Order: sequence, then C-alpha cells, then structure tokens
Amino acid sequence: MPTSRTKRKVKLCDLRSPNIDRLRYYLGVYPWGHLLQRNDVEYLYSQFVDIIFDVVSRTVPSKPVVLGPKDPEYITPLTKSLLKQRNRLRRRGQPDKAHVVAQKINTRISNDRAHRLSKRNTATTKELWAAVNKVRNARQDDGLAILHNPDT
Repeated sequence: MPTSRTKRKVKLCDLRSPNIDRLRYYLGVYPWGHLLQRNDVEYLYSQFVDIIFDVVSRTVPSKPVVLGPKDPEYITPLTKSLLKQRNRLRRRGQPDKAHVVAQKINTRISNDRAHRLSKRNTATTKELWAAVNKVRNARQDDGLAILHNPDT
C-alpha cells in the first residue's frame, strides 16, 4: 500500500464520447447468452467482471500517470497529464497551443479548489484548522529541508 511519501502510478482513461460510444457498442453486441446457462452466482459475477474489464481495456485508451508525494491534492491525474502536455508544447516552441492547455489546467484547478472549499461550508472549526495546518505544514516542510541540507 503506497504511503504519502511514495509515488503512485494511476491509470488515466480517455473518457471522450467516441471511446464511450465504442464501449457501449461492444457491450451491446457481446454474446451474453453463455452466462445465462450457469446457476453459480459467484462464477457469473467473476465472469461478468472479467468481461467488463476486458471490453473496457480494448475500447477505452488509457495511459499511466505518476502522482508524486509533493503533488497538491488538487493535482488530479488528468491535470497532471495536461501539465505534461503543456510542458511538451512549450519545449516544441508552440506557445499558442500551450496557452490553450494552460487555460484548461487553470480552469480545472479553480473548479477543484472551489469544490473543495464548498465542502467546507459545513465543516467544524476543528476541520477548518486541520485543513489550514495541512497547507501550512506542507510549506514549512519544504523550507526546513533547505535549512537542513544547504547543498540542495
């Protein structure tokens, strides 16, 4: 089980409508009849899950995204992927395209932060201070690392 100090690899699925339409089509034409001849519920369930995973893996493209321990909680796998795409475009000398991606990133982060803050409308004082201290401690940890190791 990954701890908060390790990197974790997450699979990012491309859920755009052509891929979802292809998934719907393959699930619609799949020959489900062979499952109906069995009475064992556990077997049926395991076969169903295997079929779903197989069809999803064949129809919905995905790519791995690595989330690091220092990534803020508003950096989702999709946001991380967009950051990588923006950086790639900047390195290739395509600032206009990079700017469009940067606007998407800003919108995603703003929406995520607004959503997280809206959840705190009903939070207790203790929960609010825990959230504040979480941010403060993360910033203080970064500063202390420099003090302890001046070579970095």
